Amino acid sequence: MPALADLQADVRQALTSCDATALESVLVGGRRAQGRLAIHQRHYEASLVTALLEKFPATAWLIGSAAMTQVARAFVRAHPPGHPCIAEYGSEFPIFLAAQDAEATPPYLQQFGELEWHVGQVSIAISEPALAWSQIVCVGADALPGVRFRLQSGLRYVHATWAIDDLMKVYLTGSPPDLFTLLKYNSWEFTVKLFEDEYKVPLLDPAVAARLAMVQELTLPVLLFVGLATRAATVPMLGMIVVIQTFVYPNAWIEHLVWSSILVLLLTRGPGILSLDHLVDRYFAAERRTLGGGNQLDSHALVDSRRLK
Repeated sequence: MPALADLQADVRQALTSCDATALESVLVGGRRAQGRLAIHQRHYEASLVTALLEKFPATAWLIGSAAMTQVARAFVRAHPPGHPCIAEYGSEFPIFLAAQDAEATPPYLQQFGELEWHVGQVSIAISEPALAWSQIVCVGADALPGVRFRLQSGLRYVHATWAIDDLMKVYLTGSPPDLFTLLKYNSWEFTVKLFEDEYKVPLLDPAVAARLAMVQELTLPVLLFVGLATRAATVPMLGMIVVIQTFVYPNAWIEHLVWSSILVLLLTRGPGILSLDHLVDRYFAAERRTLGGGNQLDSHALVDSRRLK
């Protein structure tokens, strides 16, 4: 009779890989011992498949329950649990899902699955009590600089190149639109969509407004950083802040006031000595002095020649 630890390892091997060779010596008694073992094998697979379907309902909604069940079964066979807690099972499933059929799989499927996994983990990883607003306002002004906020331990930052959060909102609302276009974050189409839905500026077409904002954000900060045409660069940026404050984010006046004060300082005082504007001014000042000194010498020479005559 094998030791208990060895017997447990053999049973695990038989369940996860469907290979019961190591258990042949103990599968005795009764009828159809292999059939009884097969019941446990099917139960093991069905339990983990059900766990994956419950963890990724939005992903199943996206690709279909039949395809999701098929991939989940393949994942269970290839990735047996490595932790005793079933809540930790499935973290690698989005990668496995996206790799099944790369040509037919949507390019955002892995990121969407990872987002759903983290949403599920955060929902059960609340280890700190929620902080009410009334508790914050009771903190005295003297003690406020020393206050430190601690985030929930399960909080995660998910980086995505696609607008998968919009797709998740469609699933959560339960009322998908007739037409939904998922865009990449770093695409021009997504930029225009932002100006259509969120950055709504009156009297300007969203594409025109997006192009103007893009040109300003890509060129003017560079000019301010190197100190070239500093005063001229601050004017359109101040205008953009006024537009944002008036039409887009009227409640963000504190941030806009800080930005505006910095730009007004550059507009009135100039960029300072550590700038290209300063070097350009010195160059032209030296040119003016050179030209002025040459004219003065010419005038003195003319007077001296008249005296000699």
